[in-house]
Formats: sequence, C-alpha cells, structure tokens
Amino acid sequence: MCIRDSINAEYGGGAAKEMGNGASEMRAEANVLVVGMAQCGKKTVLDALSEVYGAGETTNVAYAASKGAVMRSITPMGMKLNLFKLPLQDLADGAAFHSLGQFLSDPKNSEGFVPTGVDGVILILDAADLASDYKLQPKVVKALERPLRNMMIKGGCRNAALLIYVNKYDLLRKEKQSEEDYMSVVSQVGNIVAAEFKWCAPLVMAANCFTIKAREPRSMEDGIIWLCSVLAHTGVDNPNK
Repeated sequence: MCIRDSINAEYGGGAAKEMGNGASEMRAEANVLVVGMAQCGKKTVLDALSEVYGAGETTNVAYAASKGAVMRSITPMGMKLNLFKLPLQDLADGAAFHSLGQFLSDPKNSEGFVPTGVDGVILILDAADLASDYKLQPKVVKALERPLRNMMIKGGCRNAALLIYVNKYDLLRKEKQSEEDYMSVVSQVGNIVAAEFKWCAPLVMAANCFTIKAREPRSMEDGIIWLCSVLAHTGVDNPNK
C-alpha cells in the first residue's frame, strides 16, 4: 500500500540514486526473479502485472539440467522488466543458483533479456501465513530462510533490489471491523513483515515491502514504481561501458 519507512531507511530506498555507478545513462531493462511459497499467488501477480503494464509472450527458459523458469516481460514506467518465475526451492540449490546467475549474465544468450545477472527479486508472501501478531509463522520463516540466505550470501543479490509483496491483505479483515481499523492493520502488517527481513540489509542493494491484493492489479503499482525507480538509477544496460 505504501512505502515502509522501517525497511526503507535501513536499506537506503530514498538514497538509492546515490548508489549508482556514476554513469549518466539510466537503465532501461532489468532481470527480476519472482519467487514465493506455494499458493502465495505468484501466477496471479504475474497476470495482474501483465494486465496493467502489458506483457510479451510467456516462454520457458532452461538455465541448468532439469532447472527452468517461466519468463514474461512487462514494461512499467518505460522500463522493460524481464520476470523469471521459478520455484523457491531452486534457490536453495547452490549449484543451480550459480548456473542461473551465469545464464542471466551471459551476453551470448538469445532469450531476449539483458545480460546483467539478477537485478531484482520479487518475493511474494501470503497474508494467510501470518500469525496472530502479524509476523510470519515459524514454519514459513524456516521454509523461506534457506533459499533466500543461499541466494543472498552467495552474492547473487548484492546489486539487486528486493521487493516484498504481502499478498491477499483482504484476509486480514475481521468481522465487523471498521474500515479505519482495517486499513491501520494493513499498514502495520507491511511494517511488521518488513522488519523480519532486516537481516537482508547488507546482502542486497535496496529493499521495500508492500501489502497487495493481486486480484486488484492497481494495488501493486506502488511497489513496481519503487522497484523501477531504484533500478533505473543503479545501473546501465551494458555493464561493460
């Protein structure tokens, strides 16, 4: 719904422009991984983003033996985002993630994306996985931690922006709850979940957390605007320039 100051301040969201490489160009294209727990709404999010920002043909790309991703490109704010949806557990496989990084960095690829490696990650969480205190349930934290830490500790996201979406925020509404109280809870959830990912701070370039309802595509706009703004000012399409 809105930018989460608790995570943005520590992760440098507002100062992201100062973290660029000094080049005068602005990035026009980026590669973004889309991951999350089963049933969190990854496909619904991709379909909704495609509805708002248009999308090219969906293709399956293989980056390692028996490993692949579903690729779809959208163009928000004039920037082409190549979205790669892949199983969360594939990130826990160090060899597979290394192959993915090499694949996305190979200038000889012919899959229609820019060879800049992993530029961003969209992590989709399900509001149904929150406990009564609005923190992620321990079993969910455990399931997320290994693949995310493996990806980040190996340096795969050092120059990437992390966008966290807490999907299905409508599940947070209680019976007879006023609209004001409901929206206050939705806002609190973004901050509480954001705080659970502060350990990522030294391992990514920038991060932010937003609550969304994927079946209402416009609810994702704030997050995409933030992601594009960060990426536009922190790299150029040709890393060899």
